[in-house]
Amino acid sequence: MSVHVEPAEVLTFKRPLTRTSKEILTISNSGDHDIAFKVKTTAPKLYCVRPNAGTVTAGETMEIQVMLQPFKEEPPLDQKCKDKFLVQSVPITEELKSLESIDLWAHVESKSKGSINQIKLRCDYAGANDEKNVVERSPSESTVVSHQKSDTEQFATDEVSKLRLELDAYKNELETLRCRAPDAAVVKKNGVPLPVVVAIALISVLVSFVLFRQSS
Repeated sequence: MSVHVEPAEVLTFKRPLTRTSKEILTISNSGDHDIAFKVKTTAPKLYCVRPNAGTVTAGETMEIQVMLQPFKEEPPLDQKCKDKFLVQSVPITEELKSLESIDLWAHVESKSKGSINQIKLRCDYAGANDEKNVVERSPSESTVVSHQKSDTEQFATDEVSKLRLELDAYKNELETLRCRAPDAAVVKKNGVPLPVVVAIALISVLVSFVLFRQSS
């Protein structure tokens, strides 16, 4: 029977294992007949398999989701996984076509057990290198983030300095106008001198910019 499983030998679950880790098991039927399959495991309470049984038509492929339930604590990096999976398949003959999945397997196991094809897989957890990649940034990523942060801080500092200089300039201009013509200051409709309005606006912008920078 031309049934192939991928991966062929080992299902490797990626860390961290304190959250659900999902892997894909692919069953391919390159034969001329449809097949029925079912997936078994030595640790049914730890794994969720969807679907755990079904059919694959001739020339087709089916993906099976295998989910490892989360652990309360992360297992040591050197811990070996002893769990195993068994993928069983059988050609669907004319005699079996009318049977439901449960009845089909009961019939095969009692009448023609020798026709069952079995593929065994063992389970493993991601190694130390994979663990580091999951829980930590790589050095290159850290460097990029550091440079980006440094550039952002420098830009913010320059902008604040620029706003302060502009504010000081307006203050000086305001003081000059007061000294030269205190009674002829340009006044808006509400009676507030225009330079004062400008100064207040600039102060508001400066304060908002500083608060935004601190919150970031």
